Amino acid sequence: MLNRLLPLLFVAFLSTAAIAQSAQCPTRERAAVTEAQTLCSFLADGTACLGNSPASADLLADADFVIPGDQVSLTDTAQLATAITDDGYGIAMLQTTGYAPNSWQSASVTLALLGDITLSNTGNENVNVPTADATAVAPDGVNVRAGASTEYVILTSLFDETPIKLTGIFRDGSFYRLQLPDGRAGWIASDAVSVEPEATENLPLLSVDDPAPEILYAPYTSFSLLTASDDAPCTQAWQSGVLVQSNTEVTDLDEALFVRLRVNDIDLRFFGTLFLQADDSSVRVHVLDGQATYTTVSDNLERVNPGYRLTVTDTSISNVPYNFDMLAPLPTEILPVYTYIGIELTTIITPAPDEDRSPIADVLVEDPCVITTGEGGANLRAGPGSEFAVRGVLDFRETALPIGRAQSSNGTLWWELAQNVWISSQVVVTGGDCVSVPTSERIPVPLPTATPES
Repeated sequence: MLNRLLPLLFVAFLSTAAIAQSAQCPTRERAAVTEAQTLCSFLADGTACLGNSPASADLLADADFVIPGDQVSLTDTAQLATAITDDGYGIAMLQTTGYAPNSWQSASVTLALLGDITLSNTGNENVNVPTADATAVAPDGVNVRAGASTEYVILTSLFDETPIKLTGIFRDGSFYRLQLPDGRAGWIASDAVSVEPEATENLPLLSVDDPAPEILYAPYTSFSLLTASDDAPCTQAWQSGVLVQSNTEVTDLDEALFVRLRVNDIDLRFFGTLFLQADDSSVRVHVLDGQATYTTVSDNLERVNPGYRLTVTDTSISNVPYNFDMLAPLPTEILPVYTYIGIELTTIITPAPDEDRSPIADVLVEDPCVITTGEGGANLRAGPGSEFAVRGVLDFRETALPIGRAQSSNGTLWWELAQNVWISSQVVVTGGDCVSVPTSERIPVPLPTATPES
């Protein structure tokens, strides 16, 4: 009798363990994020911080990167790795500088390594290419030439106060070698440059025949990346990957500061927030907020908008809506600018019917709850209240299926269509079994800051 009970007891034990693990997930991951936020909240530019163990670093100088809160210089860090073990969830935070494609205008860039990650730096600035920041002193303009004398051809002209990146000094001191934002090397007369003398101490003495460096990337704005895939322990947790955010406030898309990013030799331009994953055969760039661009083999500029994933392999490139449910749990609160996970609204909204009739006219009482709007449509907001930011519009006679409900601060019922996508019950018509729609447990955090609109 005892032998017959043992298998049943073993199965019961496994079931209990599975239930316990499910109940705890993602408690460990969330705790790791909270610790990383606390320990790495004051991260200086050009620095990496160990947010939570386990993690390691391949250091080029003596430093510690063992205890959560340890910080190291990015120029002294060849590789960073985080891991997931039975005892911990690895997180590391990095703060670096991204450059615009056509100027040396810069933006602070934050990276958050989450889970099972190996990140190797290929950014060359002040790693194997010494540089000095300078400005042009030329009210009437100054020529940049192909060599260190006025006999060389003019590449371009710079004007007063233009930022410059110096990469060397001609052997007699009469010219500086510089790099133009597009990667070309040129020479500029030293008396047309304003630079602190101590900034040039590490610049090499050169002849015009010395090879020029490749286009400059600050540390960890160019890197090779390897991440685990499909490793989220539960549906409320996230997969391993790297959150990347350019910390610039964008009020006008046309004036947004794009910065250069190179991932596994793939050149991108972006602003906003990305989630990156990569394996031996592909790179996946999820645009959570803002926009990313890349140049195709036919030199066309392609844009990747919020809610879309760019996938690059050896043989193909695709730009399609991503799996929102997979990305929705990402802890964007760990970044300097809180970000709502972008969603392609066509994945949750059904277009209006062609015929001139209500799309819910034939919905039965026992059918799943469905909503639609009247003429003019209605705003979709980031939370249950008109004080939350507008995320889109449900147009006239378009429909959607609510997944949750909540009351706003004034008692109005709001319907949840996806995480951080809500619509007021006062501007929709419902059909089907809406009584059974559950109360949402995903009320947005942090609190809304948008200006109320009608």
